[in-house]
Amino acid sequence: MTDDTIKILQQIKNGNGFTLTKDSDDEICDLITRLNGLEIIEKRGKSYFINYSKISLLTQLIKYKDYGKFINWLENKKENQNKSKYFNIFIILLPILISIFALIFGDDLYTKYLKDWFTKEIPKKTLIQKKDIKLLLKQEYIPYVGTKELIDKGLFISQDYANLIVGGANIEDIEISAINDRGEKISVEINDEKNLSMDIFSRPYIEIKYKENYYKIEVYTVDKASTFNFDLTQLSKATLSLKKYNHLK
Repeated sequence: MTDDTIKILQQIKNGNGFTLTKDSDDEICDLITRLNGLEIIEKRGKSYFINYSKISLLTQLIKYKDYGKFINWLENKKENQNKSKYFNIFIILLPILISIFALIFGDDLYTKYLKDWFTKEIPKKTLIQKKDIKLLLKQEYIPYVGTKELIDKGLFISQDYANLIVGGANIEDIEISAINDRGEKISVEINDEKNLSMDIFSRPYIEIKYKENYYKIEVYTVDKASTFNFDLTQLSKATLSLKKYNHLK
């Protein structure tokens, strides 16, 4: 892809609309059509805008700078998802299949063939340790109007002028701490609506404890755009000193 095409994709990713004209070159015309077909972008009026639910796919396309490589990556991703789906189905059906064989062949099936398989020691290298948990759950934009569900329906995230808002019905159940993009601690305050508020332009890094699980929220912009985005990642433990809601100001 040309540098001009990549710049246009960055503009779309940042929330700006793009309109095809008779002067648009063939590469961008073809690419916009393909992305619209994949529902990565969507047409509103005469312009094309990012479909925020698939912003991660556009990020990958910009990263590869090549539509063919991007499609290969996307197909491999779908193939791996399908393999995982079929494996999960197999795991669900396995106890049923074992029960059917047991009914047909009797207890000898378990005694002769399955006992050793089920009772053998699992190699330590195959065990998943909780300390290794680091799972990206969401990568979305922060709405300036309205709210967006954060971890579940009990928590939301939004922007109110220069403030990042974290709130919801379960906001009093969390523990939280935040630092700015320079690693300096920033103030987390309770506003008039009983939600938590902090300076969004400091691009805060936030850690919270919620329902016995730990999460981090990273707030950022892309290419100095006015739209703020966030990544939500599950952690095994907090790296910041967290405060309970009722200990905040």
